Amino acid sequence: AGLYCVVCRTALGPSVHPKPVLTPLALSMPVALPDASSGDLEDAAAKAQLSVSLLAAVAGRGGASTDGGDALRAAQAAADKAALRLFHAACRGERPARAGGSG
Repeated sequence: AGLYCVVCRTALGPSVHPKPVLTPLALSMPVALPDASSGDLEDAAAKAQLSVSLLAAVAGRGGASTDGGDALRAAQAAADKAALRLFHAACRGERPARAGGSG
């Protein structure tokens, strides 16, 4: 999953001649960390939690079927797994403040 954008060189907007060029960007959560070692884990945990929230909202509106319930359980398991990986990385890096706030 990604995002396509037109990169502007000036504040006036994109050039229209020649045709603007679409540039693919990776879709990720902005995370400010002193070291970038757990940035990917933070991103995965945030995406997993967002997935759980979206599926729970759909289930709350009455759109839950058997497959929807299974998808919600699978998303919750993936979110828990991502949170545990983040917790483990924080403990391994001796960052107790990060370990307490993960998940």
